[in-house]
Order: sequence, then structure tokens, then C-alpha cells
Amino acid sequence: MLSPPGREDRANDHQGKARQLRAPNEGGDGRAVAARHTARKVLVYLKVDPVSIDLRPGFTRDVSNIGHYATGDLEVTLAQMEDLERSKALLQQSYEAS
Repeated sequence: MLSPPGREDRANDHQGKARQLRAPNEGGDGRAVAARHTARKVLVYLKVDPVSIDLRPGFTRDVSNIGHYATGDLEVTLAQMEDLERSKALLQQSYEAS
């Protein structure tokens, strides 16, 4: 479960910029996910090795060689509700890695 509003470890403000959310977990730094919203989609950054999965254009992207203010090397684009369902296994994998 993520921390309630007001208790996040914020990387930036909430105006479409990255926001670090702490997920309680044993060990690690507790940063399982970072999210950034735009007008039509949510970008989620996860602690998942992009080499370990099949990248899908428009859904997953390797950001390990791109400078960004977020946790993790995998960017997941959530543009519709079906994307959230498709991302559940990746979210779980990131949570377990943190």
C-alpha cells in the first residue's frame, strides 16, 4: 500500500512532474514506483530491468540511458484502463525489488 497523500517523498511538485511514492517494504529504499501524469496518460517508472522483459512500443520503454527524475529504469505508459491491468505484474515485480 502506498503512503497516504501528504506523506509522499516528493521529487518535484504535482504539476505533471515526477512524484516519488514510498511503498512500505522490508529492506531496500522503499521506492517501488514513481508516477508522472500528463493530460491523457500516466507515466509510471518501475524498478524492473528492461532487458528482462519484452518491450512493447507505446506501453513500455527502457529509460536506463535517459536522464529522468524518477525511480527505476522501466517506463510504463498508462493511457487507458486496460494498460493498468497489463502493468500489474510489472508493478508487483518493482515492489518486490524495492
